[in-house]
Amino acid sequence: MKIALLNLPLDNNYGGNLQRFAIMRTFQKMGYDITFLYCVPPAVTFPYIKAPLVYLKRFILRYILMNKKIHIRQESYQLKENEKVLKDEVRFMKSHYKVSQIIYSKKDLIALANNEVFDCYIVGSDQVWRKSIAHEYGISTYFLDFLPNNFKGKRIALAASFGTDINELNESDITKLGTLYKKFDAISFRENSGLNLIKSYKWNGVKPISLIDPTFLINKSEYLNEIEKVKTVSLNGDIFCYILDYNFEKENIIRTLSNKLKMKSYICNLQNSNNVSIEQWLRFFYEAKFIVTDSFHGVVFSIIFNKPFKLLINRKRGKARFDSLFEKLGINDTEDIDWNKVNQNILYQADNFYSFIKNNIQ
Repeated sequence: MKIALLNLPLDNNYGGNLQRFAIMRTFQKMGYDITFLYCVPPAVTFPYIKAPLVYLKRFILRYILMNKKIHIRQESYQLKENEKVLKDEVRFMKSHYKVSQIIYSKKDLIALANNEVFDCYIVGSDQVWRKSIAHEYGISTYFLDFLPNNFKGKRIALAASFGTDINELNESDITKLGTLYKKFDAISFRENSGLNLIKSYKWNGVKPISLIDPTFLINKSEYLNEIEKVKTVSLNGDIFCYILDYNFEKENIIRTLSNKLKMKSYICNLQNSNNVSIEQWLRFFYEAKFIVTDSFHGVVFSIIFNKPFKLLINRKRGKARFDSLFEKLGINDTEDIDWNKVNQNILYQADNFYSFIKNNIQ
């Protein structure tokens, strides 16, 4: 069976890259021929009439103002810059699993779907069904609206996420996406709240279930093996702080905690990710004595490596993800975690995930 995986466009988010890796590795081990649809953020294109005017304006601004930072073809320049920034992510991706040609737009997806023969399209995991996250390709893309009308294969939502328990769709979205939702052969959500949103939308189709984040399908030893494959360095401290939205408030919390625990802290975020490979990021979690994070996957890898952690919730990014994760793993108090119980729950949740794949794809 040939399978295509549609995930969010490639970026420098460590959690996003590792949940994709976990899905691909899991399907590979189960003997499936799976290809990741290598989408990148689409470049802006202008109508033929408007394009010359845009380029002329930039030309004038550049040479009158002598501003070398103004690029005449800014869109092409940005694509090349993105490739430079994502050099490590591309290296990691291509060394671990099969990828399609680069997809720059929804038109490319439509062309691929018409020319490539896949028996099954999988969408997920992560916040693929969150409108604000999926905006670059449009949320309907992640409901597989680009597939041709004569497509007879399977459509599977694999631990897809709305990212929040609050409705972010308008009435038009709900109607349009509800029609696409009916076409799916199997649906699973990463959060329990996704099941409630479906009920509120009154979408009909197959009965959905809730699954754990796919990064838990790969055990700690496999992640440690990845660390050994490339050159990395030791964590410069005892507290590893992986912060997506850094601000003075979080800086003060980290400083206070560092003084209380008498431990040195090391801070990493997406802005300095060029200096930290995916394997290096994993090593930081493995070596840390304590984790501070506002990231969902920061919490996930704290749990995988059985590290005590402090969660700094950013409600704009979605609190429901954490609530559902803690409920699945039986975590009631992040200050006092029974790791034996949690590890047993991880195995149970992973078995449910494997059962979903076997029952709906084989």
